[in-house]
Amino acid sequence: MKTINKIMVAVDFSEYALAAADYAAKLAKDTGATLLFTNVYNQREIEMMNTVATRVPEFSVKKYTDDNVKERMARLHKLAKKLVVNNHLPETHVRIGVPFEALLQ
Repeated sequence: MKTINKIMVAVDFSEYALAAADYAAKLAKDTGATLLFTNVYNQREIEMMNTVATRVPEFSVKKYTDDNVKERMARLHKLAKKLVVNNHLPETHVRIGVPFEALLQ
């Protein structure tokens, strides 16, 4: 049987994702695996904001995106602090792209 070295949890902050994160933390404790929480900021939302920016010149897509990424990172860090595994804080990442593709990177 293969050894589990790393467990990645896709976190969209729904109650289901939070339950999956909790389960993954327990599994990581039992197996000694590293835990990784990943959130994907869907590229479609950024494309939609680019459309908004063409109609509202004072709207900054970069600021909007940066603010959203910061908020998501803060939420992931808060989750990671709750689910420390074997005295290690889980890794956290926010990726931008098509969700299934970004998770496979």
